Amino acid sequence: MANKEVQEHVRTLANTLVALLKDNLLKEPKLAAVAMAQVQVILREIESFGFLVTWRAQFNPLKDKKPRVDVTIWEPKPNMTPEQQRLYDEWFFRVSGIKND
Repeated sequence: MANKEVQEHVRTLANTLVALLKDNLLKEPKLAAVAMAQVQVILREIESFGFLVTWRAQFNPLKDKKPRVDVTIWEPKPNMTPEQQRLYDEWFFRVSGIKND
């Protein structure tokens, strides 16, 4: 398990990520460009701690003014065997779109 300071920092980043996505997903791309670039920076920072981030948004134009955004931080289990670590690494690189050359 990651230490408490890292977990708290990642939690703060995730909350910032939710706020940025809620405020900018429905804006025109030119207006949201700076905020969405910041989203990418935050995603990469969280991933640099070894976590995977997934998010999804839902919007009902009849009821909502802003989309509902859910962010999930995935933490690998501690003490993986070398084979489990290899499988996790392959999965992590595939789903996060990182090239592992």
